[in-house]
Amino acid sequence: MTLKTKIIISIVVILGAFAAGRYSVKNEITKTHETVTKTDTEVQKDIQVITKKVIIERPDGTKETTISKEINDKSQSDTKTTTAAKDSTKVVPPPSVNVAAMVGYDVQSFKPVYGIEASKQMLGPMTVGLFGLSSGQIGVTIGFTF
Repeated sequence: MTLKTKIIISIVVILGAFAAGRYSVKNEITKTHETVTKTDTEVQKDIQVITKKVIIERPDGTKETTISKEINDKSQSDTKTTTAAKDSTKVVPPPSVNVAAMVGYDVQSFKPVYGIEASKQMLGPMTVGLFGLSSGQIGVTIGFTF
């Protein structure tokens, strides 16, 4: 096995391991839950202060003064609480560019052929890409994802 073949095999194995790890996990799903609570308090003040002053005059000429205060609190408090909840789920789509390493065998010259291919999802499930081979060939690919 030549050094060139070992390097190409190593690159293909590394790319394969990366792709297997990257694409074997599920798509990322982001879930958020947002709760907003609003509290309004309305206070109506109704306070009455009644002051009574009583003066008692005695026959001996002395005066006795009594002052009394009476407080009537008829205040009312009204509290309103409003709660709004919002849930959302977002699925992150997988990447739409595909890069692949190709290995083949030329049966006419009995030599291995290596290549690389890149494709991108264009319209719906249809993919379009380019490839190049170590034998000097280049080409276009058209495919469908299902």
